[in-house]
Amino acid sequence: MSLSFTATGATKYVPGPYQGQLVKIEQKHKFIENEAGEREDRPYLRWIFEILDEGCEGNTLSVLSSTSFGVGPAGPAKARRYAEAILGRELSIGENFNAEDLYDKPVTLHVDNEKTGRGTFAKIVEITPAKAPL
Repeated sequence: MSLSFTATGATKYVPGPYQGQLVKIEQKHKFIENEAGEREDRPYLRWIFEILDEGCEGNTLSVLSSTSFGVGPAGPAKARRYAEAILGRELSIGENFNAEDLYDKPVTLHVDNEKTGRGTFAKIVEITPAKAPL
């Protein structure tokens, strides 16, 4: 059987808020060389959101974060902010949860366009709790 492919293109997003829901979190790994010259594994998370707005149904956007759900001097880690936005509340210190607890819950994705050497791409710049229905 031969390989088959489908040509795709980037979906244009007007910067602004979009309604979405988390459909998957993937743990990825980046290997770096530390100061001692040793190879070090740096895990990170890829959060994949489905867009729910009319005309964008089924499209996905993703955003990266560290694996930290802590709070430091600069405030909550990005992963913690995302989880709290999805849950619509602050996490308690020591609270345990898993990825499935975050799936299929509505949020507001704040999207902007980022220009790179490869073109212009939609980028999630923040995630906040879903707007309350009117």
